[in-house]
Amino acid sequence: MGPDVPWTLTSDQHPWPLRYHALAPVMSLFLDLPSPADTKLELPGIAADQAEHARVAVNQYFSNLLGSDNRTRGGQLDALSTWLDRMGQQEMSLGSADPWAHYEFSREALAQMTQFRSGVASQTDPQSRQVLSEVRNAIARITPLVQLMPTYETRLAWYNVLVQLKDGLAEYQSQATETDQKLLTAIDTYLATHPAVPQPAGDIPPRPQGFARAHAPAASSGSQAQTPSAVSTLQDAHTPAAMPPEKKQGSSLIGSLLVALFAVVTLGWVAMKIRGRNKGGLKLPAVATKKTP
Repeated sequence: MGPDVPWTLTSDQHPWPLRYHALAPVMSLFLDLPSPADTKLELPGIAADQAEHARVAVNQYFSNLLGSDNRTRGGQLDALSTWLDRMGQQEMSLGSADPWAHYEFSREALAQMTQFRSGVASQTDPQSRQVLSEVRNAIARITPLVQLMPTYETRLAWYNVLVQLKDGLAEYQSQATETDQKLLTAIDTYLATHPAVPQPAGDIPPRPQGFARAHAPAASSGSQAQTPSAVSTLQDAHTPAAMPPEKKQGSSLIGSLLVALFAVVTLGWVAMKIRGRNKGGLKLPAVATKKTP
């Protein structure tokens, strides 16, 4: 592929992310089995109980294994299906975009699909080998016990555990192979119908400066000089305007006059009250004269 030119696509034109999620590690199969020496001394009832416990453990093992496999591989199928649907819509949204946009869209989409396919193609064999190893170890431990069981019923019970291991392994391998094949078929169909778009002729489109969006018209120098920036506009909106010096002096002079006028009125009112009391005749208490004998 050619050079990366992601700026030729708008934010909503880039292919939707297609991420590969690996399978969970294979769980170990734990079986509590008697030793061959102990088996010879066990009663039939104890041997039958041990076989039943082994059957339950094997059933639980494959139930958990198949459930985990269904969630992961099913999630891979859902992610791929959703991605393919959105890709069709995005391709239509490109319309008659410039050839560099089609080139970049194809480059990103194929890179994601190729990486996803690599993960799917490499997941089948390792998982199957691990599960097969767990089953083989269990069979190797159970097989000698079957011959040592004291009764036909106990031998049959342990033999059924061996059959259960074989059937569980076959079901897991069939399910895993079928799902992976569906994934690979869908991926290969997309790759076959969407070959890589060749690099357009001519120079690579220049990368836009700052946060400018691709294909956005550049603002002229004249409009930039006349229009204030958004930051300065917000700052101006929250900064109170300074009061002119003349208005400050006028306000202080008026305030002084009001204070003086209030003082004069107050003094006049006090004087008038005093005069009114004197006119009404202010009676003073008589001073008692002391009589001499």
